Amino acid sequence: MTDYTKMDQLIIEKIRDGANTFSKIDGGSVYDEAKSIAMATGGDSFRVIDRRLQALRKRGVIKCTTKEKWRMS
Repeated sequence: MTDYTKMDQLIIEKIRDGANTFSKIDGGSVYDEAKSIAMATGGDSFRVIDRRLQALRKRGVIKCTTKEKWRMS
């Protein structure tokens, strides 16, 4: 089972720093971590990021609205 703790923390930091769209979140250290996870699991990096965004949303850590996009809860 893959540990997503670091990935989740990187996404949260990006959102706290003002990144509110997928394209702003998908870059730098988030992309690098997603790429390493994708290589280990045999998937695509953008799918890893999307799954973690949805997991954080379902846990209530972040929210997504049409006006503000991704933001902290």
